[in-house]
Amino acid sequence: IAPSIATNPAGNVFIAWVDNRDGNNEIYYAKLSSAGGIMTPDRRVTNNSANSVDPAISVDTFGNVHYVWEDDRDGNREIYYRKLLPNNTFVIPETRITFDSAVSYLPTVSTDASGNAHVVWSDGRHGPSEIYYKKVFANLTVSPDIRVTNALQPSWKPTVAADQNGEVHIIWIDHRNASLPQLFYTRLSNNGITLVDDMQI
Repeated sequence: IAPSIATNPAGNVFIAWVDNRDGNNEIYYAKLSSAGGIMTPDRRVTNNSANSVDPAISVDTFGNVHYVWEDDRDGNREIYYRKLLPNNTFVIPETRITFDSAVSYLPTVSTDASGNAHVVWSDGRHGPSEIYYKKVFANLTVSPDIRVTNALQPSWKPTVAADQNGEVHIIWIDHRNASLPQLFYTRLSNNGITLVDDMQI
C-alpha cells in the first residue's frame, strides 16, 4: 500500500511502498529498468517491530535514492530518513530526523542539484496540524526544523518540489479561510528563508 515512485538520470524507476509480509508494516523498495525489467527485486528498507508507513522517495542527480517515512517505534509518530547509493547499498541506518513529543506524519521529500534532500511533513506540536520543513544535506547533516505555517486551523498533507536553483516549493491542504479546505503554497530559499508566504491558490 501507499506507493511512491521516482526516476534516476538513466531513466530507471524506483518504487517504495508499505508491506506487511513480515507481520507488521515495513517499507520496501524495488528498482526497474527504463524498459520495465526488474533490476532490484523487493528489498526491505526498514526493520523494526513497530509500524513504518507513508513512504516518500526522491532520486538526486547523482543517482542516490532518498527515503522518508512515518514511524512509531519511539512511541509516537516520527519522521525517519535513509539514503541508498547508486551501487545499491545504504549509506546510513534508519535515521530519525524529527524529535518532538507530538506526532510528525505524512512526510514528503524532494532533492536538489547538489544532492540535498528537502523534507516536509505535517506536525502536531502546536495543536492543529502545521507544516514543517527541514533539509538533509548531502553530507548527511540535518538542519533544524522550520515551521512553515502558523494558523488556527489545520494545515496538512504537504507536497514538496525543489527546483534547479535549489528553491523549495511546498503546497498543502489548509482549512484557515473557509469551511471547505483550500490549497496553499509557499516558496523557500535553499536555506529555508521564506520567499513566498502562505499564498492561497
